Formats: sequence, structure tokens, C-alpha cells
Amino acid sequence: MTRAGRMATIGAVCAGTFAGLTSFVLADAPVTGPDRRVQAYAVAHRTPWLNVLLEAWTRLGSTTVLVPVLLAAGVLLWWRRRDLYTVASLWAALGGAMVLYQVLKVTIGRARPPVAQMITHPGGYAYPSGHATQAVAVWGLLAALAVAGRGRRARALLLGAAGLVIALIGISRVYLGVHWLTDVVGGYLLGGALLALLLALRGER
Repeated sequence: MTRAGRMATIGAVCAGTFAGLTSFVLADAPVTGPDRRVQAYAVAHRTPWLNVLLEAWTRLGSTTVLVPVLLAAGVLLWWRRRDLYTVASLWAALGGAMVLYQVLKVTIGRARPPVAQMITHPGGYAYPSGHATQAVAVWGLLAALAVAGRGRRARALLLGAAGLVIALIGISRVYLGVHWLTDVVGGYLLGGALLALLLALRGER
């Protein structure tokens, strides 16, 4: 199977799993039961230093940080490679993620956790997590571009760093009380489907 074919398969798995999870969320099925237990555990184990750390870390999944990151990456790519397609792919990752999760949030209309549990107070609906969706799509694509042509050790370090950034963004959303666990998982799956699609398209070039 070609690289594009593998990415398309991964994307289909992510999309299918997201659709299944969404059906459970809409039905308020038992699969969402762990949400409240995980939320209660996170709230019970908050500490002041971790509050500060994760309030800062969660911004790595926000447009406030991702837009400047993509501007810098775009300038670097254009200066070094004159690669307009890759620059467009990066913005497609962010723009596509924003459109997908915003449409789905309004369509599904899932309420966020209680305001009393929140450390920060975002507006809008909960499912899927926009930060998680953007994190996978954008940081994932940046990592995929960064590892191209590098050795095994460098690839492992870069992919591990991207994975850590993405994982902690998701954890921060639950810890800060602004998302349920399934919101984050849904965001990861949605972002993964978009990332796989973009990588599949790159593989066809």
C-alpha cells in the first residue's frame, strides 16, 4: 500500500471512530460515563502551580498561538523552498479544523462542564474540543514536515515532542474544567482524520 493509501485508511478509521463516539454522545450513552469521574478526579487534584502551567500550556492549541506559529513556519518554508503547496497545507490544517469543529459544536450542542468547575471560562459548546482538533491537525502536520529526511533518532524526538504537546493540550482542557474527556477524544479523532487527509494528499504529489 502506498503512503497516500495508508494515510487514507488511517483517516477513514479516525472518521469512523469519531462518528461512533458522536452517536454515543448524542444519545448520552454509558460510554460517556467516565466523563464525570475523570472530571471529578481532575478537580480534586488541582494545585496552584499546575493551574498556572496548564493554563499556559493549553494556549498551544489556540489560534492565538497557532496563527503566529504558522506565519513563522510559512515564511521559513517560502524562504528556503518556495513551497507554496506546503504553506497552503498548513493553513488548510488550521482552517479546516476550525470549520469542522465549529460546525459540529453548533450541530451537536453539547453543554460544557459546570461553570463552578472551570478555571477559565470559554464560550460556546463542548463537543468536540477545538483545541484538541487544532492541536492534532496543526502540530501533527508540522511534525510530519519536520521529520522528512531526518534520521531515526531525530524523527523519534520530533514526533515524541509533538505527541507530548498534543497530549498535554488535551489533558489541560479536562483539567481546566472546560471540556469532558470525550470532547477531547472526539477532537483528537477529528483532527486525526483531517491530518491523515492532508498527508494523503501530499502523498499523491
